[in-house]
This record gives sequence, C-alpha cells and structure tokens, in this order.
Amino acid sequence: MSMIQHRTARQPIFIFGFPRSGTTLLQRVLNSYHDVLIWGEHVSFLKDVANAYFRVWRNNDFFKSKMAVSEVLEDTKPLTQWQAWMNWIGEDEWKQLYRQFLETIFVPGGLPGKRFWGWKEVHYTGSKDEQTLPFLADIYPDAKYVFLVRSGFNTMASFSLRPHRRNIAEWKHEGCGQWKKMIESFRDWHRSGRVESFLLRYEDLIEGKGEVLRLLESLGKRVGDDQYAILQAETGRGSSFGTQAYHDRWQQLSTLRLGVALACFGRLNCELGYDNPRVSIHGRFAGRVVCPFLTPFYLSARLLLRCRSGFAHPRASMRRPE
Repeated sequence: MSMIQHRTARQPIFIFGFPRSGTTLLQRVLNSYHDVLIWGEHVSFLKDVANAYFRVWRNNDFFKSKMAVSEVLEDTKPLTQWQAWMNWIGEDEWKQLYRQFLETIFVPGGLPGKRFWGWKEVHYTGSKDEQTLPFLADIYPDAKYVFLVRSGFNTMASFSLRPHRRNIAEWKHEGCGQWKKMIESFRDWHRSGRVESFLLRYEDLIEGKGEVLRLLESLGKRVGDDQYAILQAETGRGSSFGTQAYHDRWQQLSTLRLGVALACFGRLNCELGYDNPRVSIHGRFAGRVVCPFLTPFYLSARLLLRCRSGFAHPRASMRRPE
C-alpha cells in the first residue's frame, strides 16, 4: 500500500463554526480519544486552494487531451501531434494530487495510531461565493462534516468582547450579517444530504447530549469521564466561556444591539430552535430603522479608510533616497 493510500484510509473530520460557537471545545473533546487528531485553525488558506482546484476542474479543455506519462518517457508521442493543452492529468489524478497535498500538511508521516484526522476552522462559510466546502466534499465525499451552531444572540454577545468589534456598524456587518450567511450555508449543506454531516448545537455540546452523541457514535465512541471533565471545566470552553451562564450572554447587549440582531437574524435563530430574547418595543423599532443604514455606513467607512491608505503610500514613495 502506498503512502498516499495509507493516509487516505484514515477518515477526515472537518469542523466548521462561527467564532465563539464551541469549535475549540469540540476539538478538545475529540482529541481526548487516543486515535483522533483534530488540528487547529490555519488562517483559512484552503480558500485559495479551493479556487485553484476549481479553476482547472471547471475548464472544459484541461482533461480532454490526457496523455500517458509513458508516452513522454518513451518518446512515443509524435512531436507533430503535441498540443498546448496536453497533459498527463485526468480527473482522478487531479483529485488525488489535492488529497496528497492536504494530507502532507494535515497527516504528516501517516499519523500512526490515528484512525481519524481533521481540523477546525471558523472562516469557511460554504456559501456560493466561497468554494472550500464544495472543494472538500469533492475530494473527500466520505469525510464527516460537523457544523457547530449557537444562539445568534449569545454568539454576538461573546463576539462583542473583541475591541475592534465595538463599532455597531462593524458588529452588524462582520458579526450579525456574517453569522447569518454562515449559518444559512451550514443549514443548507446539512439538509442537502450531499455529505455525512452533523448540525451540532453548542448548548447540547456543553451538556453532552443531542447531536454530539450521534457524532461520537459514528466514530465508535461514547462520552466518558475524560470527556465530561473537559465539558465541565471552565478552561475547556476557552477564554470566552468562563462562566456557567452560557444561555444568558445576550443580556450583555444593549437594547439597540438586541434590536439590530433581531432584525438581522431573528427568524433564522428561531428556525434553529432557539428562543429569541424579549426586546422592548423601542429596541425593535430602533433595530428596524437603524439596521438598513448600517451596511452602507460600514462600506463607506471602509472605502474612506482605503482612500486614506492610498494617499499615504504615494507620499512615502516620493521621498528621495539619502
């Protein structure tokens, strides 16, 4: 058995989720089993890899004139018949090359003793304009795909702890809007049945019940003392989950932010089985009025920032060397 085949025999597990939704906690739970290794985040570089993969995969000419390597090595191909698009790669080889590339990174040396390998990442949406999930589903159709969700209001309350998210326009666009886009994509992928997927709620993960049990059962695992210890430890939940009141994070949000969040993703939050917090009439009204203006304001601020940066660079370049 070749090294590539040896690596491919191990089943991948890919964990997706919005920041502050429990991806780190699930990673720690899974890594508590001796034959599982889930790596951490990787600055979402697979977005570029996926784009490169599909750039060729969706080209009608690339695979149509496959040429055997033996023809090149044995010099049996008439020189007059060479064409610009000829290459040795077929569709199967193309997929195998990308599997080999990923496994060189995430399955170093074949990971002896590990039956399951994978990673967790919080920057892959799986939406139509982001190709990572379709790419992985194409080359790893038998992998396990885990989509973590958490109440949008509690997620946004944790998200607000980051200093650069305190501007409400940024918070709405990069927080509420991105959360809605990501979770809708996860929901659609889970419903599609295209891959073996698990839509796992953070609240159920904390309590060791629900879909997390089905995930572990599919791995031949159960929740034991080691796993319960991780779930009950404050350090197991990371820096943003230092208290037990994970259901009530939303209370940290102002009335205006609650109204904006409700207007942005309240319906989706209910669809996921969560109860939306009670928002005052004033908060609901303010959210509906303010929400439509926040995205243009955010985009204008970003454009202005780019313009300022653009003006700064020419001045630097005009300085004469000493």
